[in-house]
Amino acid sequence: MTTNEPDNAFDASDPSKIAQRVSRAKRREAERLDGLRQTMDTPNGRHFMWELLAQCGIFKGSFVPDGLVLAFQMGQRNVGLPLLVDIQNNFNTQYMKMVSEAQENSK
Repeated sequence: MTTNEPDNAFDASDPSKIAQRVSRAKRREAERLDGLRQTMDTPNGRHFMWELLAQCGIFKGSFVPDGLVLAFQMGQRNVGLPLLVDIQNNFNTQYMKMVSEAQENSK
């Protein structure tokens, strides 16, 4: 007998399967934030992150009259903004240190 469902179909009516998915998602998020924390905990990591955010156009205005250029720049910002939010929400002390270091390095 054949069915149209793939063998690995998710059964959303099974509470244990839902709990497994939730647990896996929480673990992956914790691992992602731990990687970001490791980056933000070092001077080199903060410098790298500052440069990445700058390349994403986070620290400058984004309007240009050319629609295609504007779309490209908005795509870059779309990468940087969620990263900036994660840093500010989860690693505010390291963020403030990164800003201070960037200001010191620009002198």
